[in-house]
Amino acid sequence: MTKVLYLTKKGNIMFVRGKGNKNREKILDLLESKGYIIDNEEFRGRDGIINGNLPIGVNTVNKTYNMMGNVTCAAALCSGGGLWEDDKLFEYFEIEEYEKRIHEIEFKISLWEKVELELGPDGAKIVKNATYHDDPLFPEIIVSGYDEVDCCEKTYRLPCYVIISDISKSDWIEEYEETGKTPAYSFPEGVKSGIIAVISNLKADLNDATENLDALKNRKALPEDPDQVIDDLLAYWKEKYAKAFEEWKKAPGWYSKLVDVDISFGEYHRKLKPDDFGFDDAFIENIGNEISADLRKQGATVSIFGMMD
Repeated sequence: MTKVLYLTKKGNIMFVRGKGNKNREKILDLLESKGYIIDNEEFRGRDGIINGNLPIGVNTVNKTYNMMGNVTCAAALCSGGGLWEDDKLFEYFEIEEYEKRIHEIEFKISLWEKVELELGPDGAKIVKNATYHDDPLFPEIIVSGYDEVDCCEKTYRLPCYVIISDISKSDWIEEYEETGKTPAYSFPEGVKSGIIAVISNLKADLNDATENLDALKNRKALPEDPDQVIDDLLAYWKEKYAKAFEEWKKAPGWYSKLVDVDISFGEYHRKLKPDDFGFDDAFIENIGNEISADLRKQGATVSIFGMMD
């Protein structure tokens, strides 16, 4: 299908086929979740569009939608190959979302990479291209900059203290008041390490988002039965990595927990847990790149989440 954006005086418009009332309602729900509203000249109303059968016009500039006015125009558009199939609209927004995510991550990295930390001759804390909020309990590094793409100032914060999950904030403060012991990182060594870790994590996120975007752009078609695709891959992974898993258990090196593998094929979503694989959490992270690559070859987008134990 040719993806066509029609240039009009009102903006760039895509015309979506809209098969069936339920699907048309899902399309409008999607558009509204992205901030689109019904065109103020659309007299048939939301229900009229849902219950209609003419293509849905989506204006990507002023973020409005309506229904095509007459059957003749719809027939000409259809015969000319200019209609977007419904699943391609969902894919359009998936691609748009990943492009925005990639830009956001790249912008964050650009700010954090400029931060310089050092101690002055008198032992004073010196921070360049950022602000260090020097608080004995909750210190943080704050970076900000103007995003020329989104046309706004953006601010990001990095806590520079050890977060203890099994102690309440009030107990934490009380302990500090009694002992003077602070959870703050050492400056600048500990804070530098924190920033390095943030940049490293952002670059991993950037790589993940870029590979998902490539998978979307190279997707030829959505599988008719995504569950079967995933089940077949699960069987393949269990057989392929069984021996490697037994070897890994002898010296795992580190442990992860709460590992999830989130998979999407368009509107379809499925979350895999370690039990689905028959492997430990940490081993799944160990083969995460291979798992993701296999899924992306099938046109899926993938995210693997986990926590260090």
